[in-house]
Amino acid sequence: MNNKNILIICLLAILLIGGTLVYTTTTNKNIRNEENKEPLIGGQTDEHGCLVAAGYSWCQAKNKCLRIFEEFCPDAAASLVDSIKTETGVTLSPAGNTEFNWIVAEADVTTDNTISGVLYSSEGVHMADYNKIEKYMNDNFEADNYNLADGVVGGLRGYYGNYMACLLNFRHSQMKEVGEGIMEPVGDNLKVTLECGYFNKNKIHTLIVGQLIGEALAKKYQKAIGETSITITKQDDTHAAGNVVFGQGGPGEGGGFLAVKINNLWKVVFDGNGSVDCNKMRQEYGFSDEILKPEFCD
Repeated sequence: MNNKNILIICLLAILLIGGTLVYTTTTNKNIRNEENKEPLIGGQTDEHGCLVAAGYSWCQAKNKCLRIFEEFCPDAAASLVDSIKTETGVTLSPAGNTEFNWIVAEADVTTDNTISGVLYSSEGVHMADYNKIEKYMNDNFEADNYNLADGVVGGLRGYYGNYMACLLNFRHSQMKEVGEGIMEPVGDNLKVTLECGYFNKNKIHTLIVGQLIGEALAKKYQKAIGETSITITKQDDTHAAGNVVFGQGGPGEGGGFLAVKINNLWKVVFDGNGSVDCNKMRQEYGFSDEILKPEFCD
């Protein structure tokens, strides 16, 4: 074998060894990277693919991931009904979807809020068993004094917990007249209903501000407050922007509004569909661009 051939063989051997070393080093590096890889923040999901770290959980009733502080999941009401059956022996059966009135208050102002949710009911419940349900609710939820009523026919109790508002309602199944216009229950059979839906207590202040602005606009245009619908789209401690609709919202029956809190009272300083004096809103009333743009000012 001549010297030229020996040189070629040596060069091939060096290249082969070098390539092996590069492959081994690269492979080991990749293995170490896989072993040391940390999960991305917010990247963890549950068995349904819901992004747990972002607050999502699986809602079987809606067949999707959602955040309970943003949207109602009927599974929560179903779980509550299961717990009531376990603790009291009373079976509340599903009775479809519902809407119910939920009263909220701040200081001396109250307003109604319509909640969409689910309904459960049971017939022929004895008062002793109903009292067990009420005790369970009192022990596990926050009782709401603004949603509380008693009467001859029955009564209701309001409860709140974990972004869910519930109305527990009982009615005597039979009544008899014992005097002119005077009724009293007969027997010990009750119809019990439970209505539950989404509610966020953090929105109470916005609902109250909407009520006060609605009262001002209803008075200005001589409309009934019950026919005045307010939606607040932007708000800070002393300023609010949004929309108003009167009645069914026909032509000319609504528009935008800007309101400011002066001496602890909310004053509407603009409403309608016309142009806004943006300089006046900024300089005289202190509106920020965050509230004015882009709906009212460029």
